[in-house]
Amino acid sequence: MLRRAPMPATLAAATASHAAPGLVAALRRGGLVACMRHATTGRSLIDTGRLGDRAGRRNLSAAGRRQSPALGRTVGRIGIPIGAVLAQAPASGNDILAGHILLLGMVLGRPLAQAEFPKGALAVFRPGSGEAAPSGIVTAEEIISAAG
Repeated sequence: MLRRAPMPATLAAATASHAAPGLVAALRRGGLVACMRHATTGRSLIDTGRLGDRAGRRNLSAAGRRQSPALGRTVGRIGIPIGAVLAQAPASGNDILAGHILLLGMVLGRPLAQAEFPKGALAVFRPGSGEAAPSGIVTAEEIISAAG
């Protein structure tokens, strides 16, 4: 059974706007956990939930196929270290939990609007003593533009 914790007020404030000041710089320093939403998908397909069946999945759109590698290249180029993907507090780098908007909604205990957590965005948390404190949300475009 999934138990939802009440959403801390600081998290509500963090998800209200994108790019908390210095969030990309904080990602460059490492030690964070980020929940990443997949890149932009085509809305013409219905996601059936059948894992392993691409025909039953909503695949990346042309925009998503451009956004995804650009984001990946930029993360490396601007020096955002990645630890493990789908793990607990990182020993080094930043750990990434990747998935649908529902993943973060389950963590927060409430549904999210598309504008709150756009595709390709990272919701960033600082692991602390027992509970992660939210830092904010940074969009794929904000990370990509950090490369200058």
